[in-house]
Amino acid sequence: MLTVFTGSYNKRLSGKVNGLQPFILSDKSIIVTKKSVNRFFGHTGKSDWLNEYMQGFSRYGLGATGLLDKLSNPVLFKTEKKSGFPTIEEGYELKTLIATCEFLLFARQEGFLSVIELKIAKIAENILSDNNQSPFAHQIAELTGFNLLKWKAQQKIFETLQEKQKEKAHIWVSALSDEFWDFLSEQLNVDWKKIINNPIPSAKFTHDWIFSRLPENTMEFMRAESPKRIYRSKKGPQNNQNPGLSSFVNQLVGFYGVCDQNLSILDQLLSKSHPKLRTVLLPEEAQKPELSPFSQQLREAVLKK
Repeated sequence: MLTVFTGSYNKRLSGKVNGLQPFILSDKSIIVTKKSVNRFFGHTGKSDWLNEYMQGFSRYGLGATGLLDKLSNPVLFKTEKKSGFPTIEEGYELKTLIATCEFLLFARQEGFLSVIELKIAKIAENILSDNNQSPFAHQIAELTGFNLLKWKAQQKIFETLQEKQKEKAHIWVSALSDEFWDFLSEQLNVDWKKIINNPIPSAKFTHDWIFSRLPENTMEFMRAESPKRIYRSKKGPQNNQNPGLSSFVNQLVGFYGVCDQNLSILDQLLSKSHPKLRTVLLPEEAQKPELSPFSQQLREAVLKK
């Protein structure tokens, strides 16, 4: 079952959408709890009113969009209440909530709603208005601590790269695109928390695919300039990549898709235009202590149970 990756019951969206409870789950999906959505629309937390209400529009072809299926099958995930006890929550993906609100405004425009139902459409309009002014995905990444976790992991990678070999260009780790981090995460099966605990594999991967292959003129620029400080606007984080770095990462990610995620083929493709030019010295990973014969037998016995 999915679990909470970042988020807390103490952190809710504010403004016109005050009270909506977001989480980012272990699969990195953005969720808003079903209870908070119900209450925001003026219903009890445990009711199934939104799904039942939207089912009434099935005659207009809403079922074909897949929206009704998502509303009738909310995402289940494990979390902990303030008391510390684990519990199972229901949630809607953020994009499901947005799509629902967009349909409600369409229904109002087409005259499908009664006078009483116009209040529901007004609430949906407030949600969309707030999202347009400051996208919820960006707000939630900041609010839940996801961005802070990401920054800490990137810092760990930078510090690891710098530990035995000072290279000023390594400071640009923080400017690498989300597409690159998705590539790294998929290949190493890691997330930001795992990187913080053991940054060495991610540091090696980042060097092998980025810093070892960048043209020297791009590296010289990166040594002379630091990434621009990120100021988060209402529309989300700004792009602070160097054009040469950005172009290379786009090519890398594009090749990755073309070669069907095969690193061997990717290396062959990329090496024609960007062969490895540099090496790096990295600290060795801490070796797990070997178990004594008795401890090994005990461990195997426990695992069999």
